[in-house]
Amino acid sequence: MASVHASKQSMFNEFELKGNWWLPNSDKKVSGILFYKHDKITLELIGDLNNSEGRSLYFNSDTFDTSCILGFTDKGEKITLFDSIKINSNTHIPGFSTETYSIQKFIVGGHFNKQNDLINFHSMIFYPTLFNKWTAKVPFTRTVLIEDDKVKGIDNIKFTKPNLFKVHVDSINASVEEAYTTNLSGNVNEDIKWVYRGGFNIIPTVFQTASWFEKQMYSLRNLFTLFLGTSTYFDSIILYGEIDNPNVNTRKKYHLFFVQKEVKQPKKFESFDVLVNLHEIEHNLSAVLNSWFSKREKLKEVLNLYLSNFYSKMYLEKKFLNAVQTLEVYHRNTKEGIMFEDAEYTQSVEKLRDILNDNEFNKDFIEILENKLAFANEYSLSKRLKELINGLSQNNKTTLIGNSDNRKRFILQLVDTRNYLTHYDKSNKKFVLSGQEQYFAIERMNALITIYLYKELGIKEELITDKLFQNKQFNFSLVAAKEILNK
Repeated sequence: MASVHASKQSMFNEFELKGNWWLPNSDKKVSGILFYKHDKITLELIGDLNNSEGRSLYFNSDTFDTSCILGFTDKGEKITLFDSIKINSNTHIPGFSTETYSIQKFIVGGHFNKQNDLINFHSMIFYPTLFNKWTAKVPFTRTVLIEDDKVKGIDNIKFTKPNLFKVHVDSINASVEEAYTTNLSGNVNEDIKWVYRGGFNIIPTVFQTASWFEKQMYSLRNLFTLFLGTSTYFDSIILYGEIDNPNVNTRKKYHLFFVQKEVKQPKKFESFDVLVNLHEIEHNLSAVLNSWFSKREKLKEVLNLYLSNFYSKMYLEKKFLNAVQTLEVYHRNTKEGIMFEDAEYTQSVEKLRDILNDNEFNKDFIEILENKLAFANEYSLSKRLKELINGLSQNNKTTLIGNSDNRKRFILQLVDTRNYLTHYDKSNKKFVLSGQEQYFAIERMNALITIYLYKELGIKEELITDKLFQNKQFNFSLVAAKEILNK
């Protein structure tokens, strides 16, 4: 495989970078090749980075820190590798030593001694997969060639720059703008390929660190996942630094690459598969983004659970428990969820402790009660689920689940199945769901938490409920759930 310019590669390309590699503050340079795949990055060296002799494979000390490795490729690009771990080392006599490192992340365009030594940046543009499906914009138009009243082929293709959104997000003190890039390739004598890609541009009011940008990038990617209703991944990421050419006002570019594992992009995904398109929220996009960023800490645990459905492989039973826990944690973090006021409950517990201590109850019995009392003032799972379901409009409760008997049955199904999958004891559990039933219960729970997450963003409940039933996947599963779970 030929060596390439890394700055011209997508994060889904497979490529090799030949060059010299060395440790910060070291004069010893070693030849080697960086092998990049989206799910694995390795550096293979002919020689060893350590200046000292006799180091073992597992040697680790402050004097030989390989977490950061610098490089210069045969194409003239500066590379900094981060989170480097030596995974193999061989010495042959006669012969030469070799080393292999596993790399988690690297930056093209500069040398940095440590991750926290990175310069501050002006902005970041990242291009996620499926962005064009979300915006549903049409930048290309074509006219046909007609001769003798017959269509002979394409006469002209025209690119028109689309209107791009630009909003300020007070909660992160930054602007979020729509960005795009085009690429024209091919042989003008035979074929031409014209590619348009859209993405997000994050521009803070003051220069920020790379870690700040990565935090906002992942948070925005998570929101984008909610909009799409499916997983999305990073195609390319560019950090912009100081102005490097004042005449044309261009900035220094740094391309970021990192490992993306368990990529499971849908094989076929069109604009009509998107859960909520840009045009449906663009009029209120600033408020939506501000709500998202301002509430991300409050919703952190909920979002981690919710997003794991898109980015982690799980067995059906694990998915079921995950969905129940998502609803439970959401209720706990956003609702009051206690039976009595804290002061009243604490006073009652103290009275009970006095009774237990005065009557010399068995210590093990007292310990069991103490453990139960620690959580006894919190709502039960059943009560939390009931409040969440009843928090929907009457029409949406009926549309999503059914009548009051159906809703009561659904809560019993969730509670009994959760308890069974936790303890594997079917005693007194009449509503444990089978595998197929669990699948449709998961889809219904995912729809419920999706509605609440959109409501957190200020999006009307009716809109998202309508969109769920217009969505091909959700429409099938929610309709089938009524037939299977409401028996």
